[in-house]
Amino acid sequence: MGVIIELIGELVLEFIVEGSMSKEIPKPLRILCMILMGVVYGGLITFFIIGSINGENKGFRILCGGVALLLIVCLVGIYIRNKKKK
Repeated sequence: MGVIIELIGELVLEFIVEGSMSKEIPKPLRILCMILMGVVYGGLITFFIIGSINGENKGFRILCGGVALLLIVCLVGIYIRNKKKK
């Protein structure tokens, strides 16, 4: 059951990321995909930042902070790559 949920989540996230950057998709749908991508990744970043602040174990806090930083860098990279294509 967990594998099915993970597969569906991967497909949805892949569609959101690819849909937000594709010129073949109408602009209103691309904007919706960008908003959804911001909400999903923003929620993950917030979750990991809270984990890095409130975590009891130092290793866990460092791991959460590193993952949050990695997600932020990935989002900025996607944004810059999208701007260079235009």
